[in-house]
Amino acid sequence: MRVIIPFSFIFFCLSSCANMGQKQVSVKPVKSVDINSVRSGEVGDRSLFVCGDWPEKNWWDDFQDPDLSKAIEQGIRESPSIQSVEARVLAAKAQSDIVKSKLFPQIDALFNLIWVYLSKDIHKKFPSVDQNFHFYTAGFDFTYEFDFWGKNKKLFLASLGDVKTEEALYQQAKIALSTSIAMKYYDLQSTAVKIRIVSAILENRAKMLSMSNLLDEHQIGNGIDVNQRARDVLILQESLAALKEELDLHKSSFKTLLGQNPSGDLEFGFAWNVQFAPFELPPEIGLNLLARRADLAAQMARVKKSADLVGVAVSQFFPSVNLAGLIGFQDLDFSKLCSSQSFMPSLIPLIQLPIFHGGKLRANLREKIAVHESIVFEYNELILKAANEVVKGISRLKSVNERLGYQINKVAAVKIISDLTEIKFRQGIDSLYRSLQSQEEFLWAELHQVELQRLKYDAIIRLIKALGGGYGNE
Repeated sequence: MRVIIPFSFIFFCLSSCANMGQKQVSVKPVKSVDINSVRSGEVGDRSLFVCGDWPEKNWWDDFQDPDLSKAIEQGIRESPSIQSVEARVLAAKAQSDIVKSKLFPQIDALFNLIWVYLSKDIHKKFPSVDQNFHFYTAGFDFTYEFDFWGKNKKLFLASLGDVKTEEALYQQAKIALSTSIAMKYYDLQSTAVKIRIVSAILENRAKMLSMSNLLDEHQIGNGIDVNQRARDVLILQESLAALKEELDLHKSSFKTLLGQNPSGDLEFGFAWNVQFAPFELPPEIGLNLLARRADLAAQMARVKKSADLVGVAVSQFFPSVNLAGLIGFQDLDFSKLCSSQSFMPSLIPLIQLPIFHGGKLRANLREKIAVHESIVFEYNELILKAANEVVKGISRLKSVNERLGYQINKVAAVKIISDLTEIKFRQGIDSLYRSLQSQEEFLWAELHQVELQRLKYDAIIRLIKALGGGYGNE
């Protein structure tokens, strides 16, 4: 009988540990996406792409615009959105330290005073005991959980996963802010140039309207031409007003991104300095994208955290071993509390083994596995989206660059025609009206070229963001 009881106890313990249900994760994270064929095909165009390194941490300095660099650095330093994410990093680190404390013994100093006044009936039964007495306890108590199955260690690793996630999200927030500031900066600059060009077109149309009025006064022209020119002037005035409104909106959005008063003035002037250098495409983009994208690093940290939480759920099926104790003094006389005769150590070992919890532990394990697989699926989707952003960014930049090349040639051709027509007018060979028409055609072509230049800047910045924006290159 004495043998059967311990054997039965061991059997129940082992059966409880074994009955965990599903404990394997079937979904694996994707390591890379093969997009090198796209990259290799584009590097052949040396005028636009060259083989190079990943974007630098301060990638904006490559644009050689001090105002842009100053604005981005100011935004990263003063933006409330960045400060908010930075505070979350500090909170995650503090929470990790809290979880880490479970790996060590918990020690507390204590002092207890228990006052007892015995009832008359009890005092009659124990007359030798003082009816009114105090019970003093002083010392240190401690508790410690032996982490045989790694539960507390995995909880700590999971908390470190939160820290890594928030740190990666902090870097991602800086990348998102810097690219947004850069795109808004070029929106501002291009809109200012567009206002100047449309103002020149409006001035040109006003001259045409004056000519039509003059011809109509001398009964050479007709009222239809006058009204058409007046309509054209009104259309351009409305377009100019819309551009000025757009400029004001860009200003307020730009100042807000910098964490400043949106109604404040800009600290720089408008200058459309176009400088395009060949874009550097790093080798093995798909293979190294994980290490270069902060959002992918954040999601991978979530994957690792969820895997650690699965391990925690598994460890809950095994026995927990705790040790509690007290090292101190107890006495009825306060004056003798710290004497050697009052010394009272105590030690309480506790072993707990889950036997029946109504399926809670198995359900908890299934939940943690399902959550982990869901996070892995999200990561796999994100890495596909990241690769797609790179492919689309390369394609968009190539397309805009090709269109811009055609437009630059068109502007050059139209400029020659405009200059020749101006010469012919000054020599009395051609009319002023024809000269104004040629000038306006050149201005419209220049306006479209500015928009394509803005789109190219936008495509470059988006491709820099798709390639990680300097993350991992510190």
